[in-house]
Amino acid sequence: MNPSPDAEHWFDQGLNDYDQQQYDLALNCFQEAIKINQQFIPAWIYQGMTLEQMGKYEDAIASYNQAIDINPNITDLWYNKATTLSYLKRYPEALVCFDQVLEIDPNHAFCKTARSLTLAILSNPRKPYQPIIETEEREPLTAEAEASMQLQRSRESYTSLSQINEIDEY
Repeated sequence: MNPSPDAEHWFDQGLNDYDQQQYDLALNCFQEAIKINQQFIPAWIYQGMTLEQMGKYEDAIASYNQAIDINPNITDLWYNKATTLSYLKRYPEALVCFDQVLEIDPNHAFCKTARSLTLAILSNPRKPYQPIIETEEREPLTAEAEASMQLQRSRESYTSLSQINEIDEY
């Protein structure tokens, strides 16, 4: 189902606000687009991403879940949900989502990396603040913190490449 012109208008405005890091305005636009067309998956995705930027992680997960209910075969939905769950240290739930991504797209490189890092966290639990890396330039990091940083970098790289691919499609 194609979004109505009004939903597209709100979505486009939301993208502009999101790019300008005006997350309150972007969220409002994505919500308006969804009110007009509840099946408009890109609005659900960007609503989730905006909520993440605002630190509203549970709401972001709920947004991804809504979109997954509409179409469970979109890797970005599962991947975004997984990385959000990882950020919340809900690693077993994140693994389920990473596995779903790989079921849809077995060659999803970023997901393979993020899944491996999540497994490393689960298989190598450490007490909080137990350092594994110590250098003079930075504070000691736990294995969990190091893997979490890698997950975030993986997600940022994936988002950047996805945006480049969208540009190439025009």
